Amino acid sequence: MIENVFKLYYTDKIDLFSKIIESSIFESIFLSIIAAVIFNHIFVTIPFNKRKNKLRPIIETDMSSIYFNLTITFDLIFRHYEKSPSYYQDKMRGNQLSKKDFNIALQNKVSNNNFLLDKNLAPYMMIIGDKLEGHLNKINALLQHIISLYDYCSVDEILLLNKLRQQIEKIQLDKTPLFINYENNKVLPIPYSLESQTNNFYQLYLLYIELVTTIIYTHKLLEKLNFQNKIVCFYFSKNYKMCKKTIQDYKRNYPNMDSTFLDLYLAKCELKLNNNQKFKNLISSVIKQKPELIGHRYIYEEILNIDIVNNLLKKYYSDEEIKRLNDTLVEEKTQKENFENQNKSLYKYFHHNKEYSFKE
Repeated sequence: MIENVFKLYYTDKIDLFSKIIESSIFESIFLSIIAAVIFNHIFVTIPFNKRKNKLRPIIETDMSSIYFNLTITFDLIFRHYEKSPSYYQDKMRGNQLSKKDFNIALQNKVSNNNFLLDKNLAPYMMIIGDKLEGHLNKINALLQHIISLYDYCSVDEILLLNKLRQQIEKIQLDKTPLFINYENNKVLPIPYSLESQTNNFYQLYLLYIELVTTIIYTHKLLEKLNFQNKIVCFYFSKNYKMCKKTIQDYKRNYPNMDSTFLDLYLAKCELKLNNNQKFKNLISSVIKQKPELIGHRYIYEEILNIDIVNNLLKKYYSDEEIKRLNDTLVEEKTQKENFENQNKSLYKYFHHNKEYSFKE
């Protein structure tokens, strides 16, 4: 009896002591976790976020510079004259360029003077190697800088930027022609234009589209800098509802911004969405303000054959101003067609009198 009482007494004491020890261990573990979380927040998270807040604007500015240099690169490829911007800018910003477009544009482009061996062709060829190399080198330097700050970039950003870097490395801008021996004579193989780089530049353009849609148009700092391109992109991609929403957001967020560009595209979106009365109201409001016609000619071009637009133009602009607008559009359309026909003729020459054909 006494022995049982003794066992019961000490068993309870042992159980109590075990619970105290166990409770103390859990408490220590819990306090250690809390201390680690607080330490991590104070000495890791807060300093990291401070650095990120300082470095992200730099990273995003670099991304915008990459976008800018890529845009110039593609515009250079599609130019018909060295000092004149290309007629493919809206198509480029609208993500509408095809591999065939690149193939045609590159027919009259060469790296340097060393490739102008046929004096008959020289007047039709454009030397773009140094300028291309300059822009691609700038892009590479910017990519390397951003990748060195990878801690402050998302995984998707790093993967895309790395793909851009790898694609740029594939582009070959030879300094001198590679001659081949033919019947004991050195012969320059044709084509010797940059046509061979068609796929490389087109693949770079696809990455450019990805850069634009996933980074440039989604970050607020970059979005504000490139709002016009974003609107053009949505419009030419036939995403009229998104284009309309984007315009309305900009008008609300930046009420002091010149609204001519925005209102013209908003009117065109309403027309595409069959909101004819809204189109009439908007286009009337814009034209009454008499914005400069030539500067907005590409926006007007698509709607010049609509009666209400013609009537409003005649009401608020002189015949001379309207004629200058129409003449400029006709001239540029003719120049674009001449450029494409000329380059198809160059293809025919380079490919032994074979008519132009291209398979995507």
